Order: sequence, then C-alpha cells, then structure tokens
Amino acid sequence: MLLCLSGGATFAAQSAAENAIEQTEHNINITARAGGVEIDNNSDTPVEVAVFAITGTLVKQFSADSGERVCIELPSGYYIVKAGNTSKRIAVK
Repeated sequence: MLLCLSGGATFAAQSAAENAIEQTEHNINITARAGGVEIDNNSDTPVEVAVFAITGTLVKQFSADSGERVCIELPSGYYIVKAGNTSKRIAVK
C-alpha cells in the first residue's frame, strides 16, 4: 500500500501486485469471447452479475452460483460486466 500526502489530505493507492491479489481473492473471472462473455464464479458464494452497454444501459442481470460458469451471447460492442465486487470492460467481436 502506498500512502501519498497532498495538501493535508492522505491518499492510499494500491500497487499492481496488490490489485492482482485482490482480483484473485474474489475468484471471479470475466472473459470476452467471440459473440459474448464468459463469467467463471470460482468463489464460495453466489454473485450477482450485471452487464451494461457502454452507454450505461443495463443489458442483462442474473445470479451466478458458486462454482458456476456462465456464457452469455452479446452483439458486437463494448460492455462493462460487474460480478460481485469485480468489474471489467470488455469488447465483444
């Protein structure tokens, strides 16, 4: 963890290694595939998944059980996928 002091305010910034560890702890993988997206929930609990168009419009929303792999078809475009505490921008071709 890196602490930065600026004008009386303290900011905490995570290093890339800390971010990678945080991503791994969630055990949720979001991967763009041809014609869609794949969500692997390797965590111990179900997670809520929301897929948004780049404009912010909700495209799909569902729950992924623990240990479940979900593949959903999407038209070509850019999306933001949020699964539990993990978010990722993806491009579907």
